[in-house]
Amino acid sequence: MRNYFKSYRYFIELMSLLNLKRICLPRFIKFIAVGIFNTIFSYALYAFFLFIGTSYIKALFYATIASVIFNYFSYGNMVFVGDKDWTMFFKFFISYLLIYSLNSFGLSILINYYFVNPYVGQVICIVPCVLMSWLLMNYLVFKRL
Repeated sequence: MRNYFKSYRYFIELMSLLNLKRICLPRFIKFIAVGIFNTIFSYALYAFFLFIGTSYIKALFYATIASVIFNYFSYGNMVFVGDKDWTMFFKFFISYLLIYSLNSFGLSILINYYFVNPYVGQVICIVPCVLMSWLLMNYLVFKRL
């Protein structure tokens, strides 16, 4: 757990050095840049849990739970800058439940019907999950009026 916070601190320092918050790029580009790191983090957790023998659904669940907090702060601080409160976190959490549902459904289909390896299946599921994540984060959680 200590390494998790240490790596998160290094990530925040790196993003501060890059000053991604102030770069005048479209929000979608910032979303992709931060999302790449978040995806690597989430996938690494998923792969770790698979590697130690956890079922793919449980591995996905554990990785999603750990990623919710990590992603909330990274997206909230670097892409969708603004006031954050418990209502916003609740919307974020609900959004991740929807993303998890899409991901676990797609992963189950790929593994059980197309006999795709769980590691590869998760890579395939990243694309629709990123698209759903963008829509939910931009228009529901961190929406601008």
